[in-house]
This record gives sequence, structure tokens and C-alpha cells, in this order.
Amino acid sequence: MSLTEKATVVAIEAASPHRLAGQNREADLYLTRPARMAAAFVPGGGEPAKGFEGGIRRAMQAGMRLGGRLAVGGGVVVSAAAALPEKIDFNREVRPILSENCFACHGPDEAKRKSGLRLDNKDDAFKPAKSGETAIVPGKPEASELVKRIVTADAEEHMPPQKSGKALKPGQVEVLKKWIAEGGEYRGHWAFIKPERPTVPEIRNAKSEMRNPIDAFVLARLEKEGLAPSPEAPRETLIRRVALDLTGLPPTPEEVEAFVADRAPDAYEKVVDRLLASPRYGEQMAAQ
Repeated sequence: MSLTEKATVVAIEAASPHRLAGQNREADLYLTRPARMAAAFVPGGGEPAKGFEGGIRRAMQAGMRLGGRLAVGGGVVVSAAAALPEKIDFNREVRPILSENCFACHGPDEAKRKSGLRLDNKDDAFKPAKSGETAIVPGKPEASELVKRIVTADAEEHMPPQKSGKALKPGQVEVLKKWIAEGGEYRGHWAFIKPERPTVPEIRNAKSEMRNPIDAFVLARLEKEGLAPSPEAPRETLIRRVALDLTGLPPTPEEVEAFVADRAPDAYEKVVDRLLASPRYGEQMAAQ
């Protein structure tokens, strides 16, 4: 199996519950995962497709038969469209959609602006355009002209226009509708917003050791999703993972032995510092 194929398999494996449960080892993944993937992607089982490409082909076919859903490792079927967040964040979810699809005609460039509508500015977006219609009516997506234009079947009214070569995905439409329903909050560019430290979640019955506040956020999300944290990987696996991630190269046998034998509390941190100081790290970052 080529490195590209391995990377694809690992990416799919990373989304699998088996990864969370720590049930598959890398050696087993590389040797048998393609055949198991092919079978898992086919509803009701079936004979595995031959070869890696055959497995991917079967996966795509299964996704079509499932009405746009995609099955990932272990036979678990998930929706191709990610679930909407509890609260829409303008800079993270909305601005990219508007910037890509709307700002060319309804943005800051007055010379190219059409219908007197500007969507990059809250005050302008909330007031009636030249047509008399209001693009965004906070809290009322059904009354917002923006929503009407992105969902209409009338080709002459639909936005973005067909000639632009752009089209919103169903998930993007839902993001905009939910954003307006929540009040259509605009925010300045993230670089000019003072960071706010979030409250660390309280974990009463932690099923794994918490070494820093980040662990509390991870555990809180796992609990919300009804998942259990994975057991800590063997030290041989930890150093292999971090070495491949930071340098693109596996650790030497001597480096593995030294890390396994080092029981200092900061043993892992020392490995990371050494790898970050390596020329191989710079080469890896330049290649990405």
C-alpha cells in the first residue's frame, strides 16, 4: 500500500469509533483495513471489494445508496452534512459563506455593489435595499429577503446567480437560516476581538486523568456525545505518532528505547522540544 493510500485509510480510521475505543492497532490497520473498509461500506455486508481503489469505489456507491450519507470505519453510518452547532458563530460559520458567495456583488466595493445591498456591514444588511426589501430581518428568516433568494426555485431570482458559477450547499443554507433566526449577530474580524477565556467545564466523575484544563473540555465533549475516552497509548506508539506528525519520519529504535525508559513527568515534552528543534521539523512544515 502506498503512503497516499495509508494516509487515506488513517484519515477514515480517525473518524471511526474504533479509534476512540482504541481497538485497532496500526499494524492491523495497514494490513487488513482496506478489505474491512470495503465490506463495512456496503449495507448488509457483502463480499469485500478487491484492492484499495475497489474499497473506495464500493464506499462511494454505498454513500449514494444511503441518500448522501457516508459510512465510515466499523460500519457506522453518519450524515455527510455535519450537524449545525448549538449557536452559530458569525466569524467561523457565516462570514466564510458570505465572503465566498455574496461579497463580490454585495460587499465593500461600492463600484461593484449591486442593488445597493451590502452584506458585510450589519447596519446596511438590516436596512431596506433599493428594492425596498430587507435582506436580513433579525430573528425572522422567513421574512428575510436573503433567505428567500437562496432557497427560491426561480432562476432569475435565485442567489447567487447561476452565471456567477457559485452555489450554496444545503448545509450552508441551513447555517444562514439558523444565524438569522438567532438574531443575525455580526462580529468584527476575529483578529480585533479580545480573546475571552472560557469557563473550564466541571467533570465530577472523570474516567481518565486530567493533566490540564484542556482535558476537561475534551472529557466534557465526550460525555455529551456518550463516548468514553481512549486508554493511553503505549509509549512506543506515542513517540511514533509525534515523530511522524512533526518530522514525517519514524523515531529510531534508540529514540524509542530512550523514551520508554524515561519515566520523568516531562519525558514527552522533552521529545516534542527535541523534534521541534530538528531541521526535519522545518522540512516537514515546508512540504505541507
